[in-house]
Amino acid sequence: MINRFCSRILLFTACGVLGNLIISNAQSDTIKIMSYNTLNYDIFDKTCPTNVNSLKNKYLREIIRYVQPDIVGLVKMNQDPPFLNDSIPSFVLDSACNGCWGHGVLTDYSGYSKANMIYFKTSKFGLYRTKTIYAADGAISDINMHQLYYKDSSLARTHDTIFLNIILVHDLSGGSNASQRAAEIGGAMAWLSANVKTPGNYIFMGDFNVTSSGEGCFQAMLNPSNPYVKFNEPTGLSGNWSSNPSQVSNYITQSTRTATLPDCGSSGGLTDWFDHIMCSDFIMKGTDAFTYLPGSFTVIAQDGNHTKKALTDGPVNTSAPSNIVHDVYNMSNHMPISLKLALNPLHRASGIADQFNNKPTDEVTCRYFNNNLNFSTLDESLMGKNCSLVVYDCLGKIVFISQVSIGNNTEPVNISFLPKGAYIISLTSGNQSICRDKLMKY
Repeated sequence: MINRFCSRILLFTACGVLGNLIISNAQSDTIKIMSYNTLNYDIFDKTCPTNVNSLKNKYLREIIRYVQPDIVGLVKMNQDPPFLNDSIPSFVLDSACNGCWGHGVLTDYSGYSKANMIYFKTSKFGLYRTKTIYAADGAISDINMHQLYYKDSSLARTHDTIFLNIILVHDLSGGSNASQRAAEIGGAMAWLSANVKTPGNYIFMGDFNVTSSGEGCFQAMLNPSNPYVKFNEPTGLSGNWSSNPSQVSNYITQSTRTATLPDCGSSGGLTDWFDHIMCSDFIMKGTDAFTYLPGSFTVIAQDGNHTKKALTDGPVNTSAPSNIVHDVYNMSNHMPISLKLALNPLHRASGIADQFNNKPTDEVTCRYFNNNLNFSTLDESLMGKNCSLVVYDCLGKIVFISQVSIGNNTEPVNISFLPKGAYIISLTSGNQSICRDKLMKY
């Protein structure tokens, strides 16, 4: 099963009709993703007189123009469809790119008063669907997975693209609520582990409210039962961040203030790293077109020199223009975060399609990437089994035979010696066919 849209065409060669194959002519690109806790955006409370849209729209407009993201995830906003679906694109996002934005689907199965939403540039992405993967806690917004597809240059002709799955969350805050956060993320991860059958491009981002990488909710992402949905903290930093904030001074995201402002946001200075953009193995390794650009994770306006201080305290913060530092300080008690993904559709774990449209999903998944065949499975009975791999050309001639030990960390099978062309990949265990697919090597 391929985790993307596939263009299926009949390939006519000297060998006749070979079957359904996948071809892509997409161009390379760079995708910037931003996540931000917006501090009760559009929720008016007369005791918080500066938490008003006229001010917050201005702050966020300038931050968006500065960051220039392609995908924006905003959390902790009013559960109001007109505001989320219309006002934010019109009064904020259009200032950076007028008429360019699409958004996910708003849900409220949990019944919580606040909402999260994802926005994306429609010139680069389309929304395939929004899927609620956890809504059992009335103290937080629904945890939704927004499945985006990349609009490559040949999409209108081939309908061939790549999926990017963005999961957006705002966990329950408070030092005494670690177990509830673990239940929230654990519930979302349970859905992913049960439903994701092949590796893919997944991002889990938002305000996790974690105090350390050892918290249960974080460990659920780092060490899931299903290796296909293993997430990584891009910086690779672990530890008790709240107890040792100086060790992660460049990544602290809360609080921008030492004093309580009239918007009622929390104070205390920059001491906690609550906001994260977690990436799946596929993205960290660049297995399927999207690759995390090392060193690109950034906390906007964080210079690393204001630990336990307000963002606007001395020394002068020169990590961003002064007006952006001011906007980040006033917009929220959190700081926006971002990272970049390199997109190279020619380096994609695709090129293999099911041989028959009506055949059941193979028990073993085969992915083709950089002249290598990669085999993986969720079937524990096949783990560690030695299987026979046979590669046929389009005339049915055997061109390669090998033995493969199945597992999720199996060494890839290099087929760089095979010339460009069409092939059948057959994997058997004893007399049982466990994988049979077609490959176009070009």
